[in-house]
Amino acid sequence: MSNPTRFRLTEAAAIRKHLLGVPVALIEHLVQQGRQHNLYGTQWLYYADLVGLDARLQSHAQRLLGMYVRINNEGTITDIGMHRRIQ
Repeated sequence: MSNPTRFRLTEAAAIRKHLLGVPVALIEHLVQQGRQHNLYGTQWLYYADLVGLDARLQSHAQRLLGMYVRINNEGTITDIGMHRRIQ
């Protein structure tokens, strides 16, 4: 069993996490993706991510497809949001 990825949230990001109902494990998944590729900036939740998630997280992830987290160079999450659909 691997250790969970640890991260920090700004106050604004913590509020958005709460409002969107984002599980911590889903944020950890996106943060880990960024760390594996030495990427900072915006990490998106895509449909392909569902395959690698635990079954209990898949229903949350399905609802949150198009979600993003912004990570600064220090590894702090500064924003969490959803892509808006253009109609």
